[in-house]
Amino acid sequence: MTRYLRTPALAAVALVLSACATSPPLVVDQPIGPYNEPARPANAGTLIVYSDTESLNGDPEYLVHTNYTVLTSDGALVLKADNHNSTVDIHPTPISLPAGRYKVIAKNLRYGDVSLVAVIQPGRETVIDLNEDVLPARTARAGNAEADDWVRLPSGQIIGSKAR
Repeated sequence: MTRYLRTPALAAVALVLSACATSPPLVVDQPIGPYNEPARPANAGTLIVYSDTESLNGDPEYLVHTNYTVLTSDGALVLKADNHNSTVDIHPTPISLPAGRYKVIAKNLRYGDVSLVAVIQPGRETVIDLNEDVLPARTARAGNAEADDWVRLPSGQIIGSKAR
């Protein structure tokens, strides 16, 4: 009798556990690099990620950018970025990184977690804009030469400059 009761119980546990599983992040393979700005003398470059925002301590007036993760191209953890300088800072925190390619996992309102490739160059700033804060609107057309300089989400939203 216990054998027959165990099967439905195991099925129920499996159903609950599968509902708890998170979906994998949206993967954007096109590398994002610095926009057309002159390089400054430096050994490292800067990464700025405009990730989705969330209210701080439940107060909708204080929105801060969500944290994100930076990994090596091999998947080793580089850092978990605390993406605001204070409890009322609306700007993301610039992160200094050695030159190279990094995998960045950050939140976007529409797609949730997004996995991107960021190219960091010495003395230059790489901006990833998942929140439509600073980069041009998605209205640029794909056939346009300027539009070809941008990395986009499937919705057409511009999220960064193509790495060169």
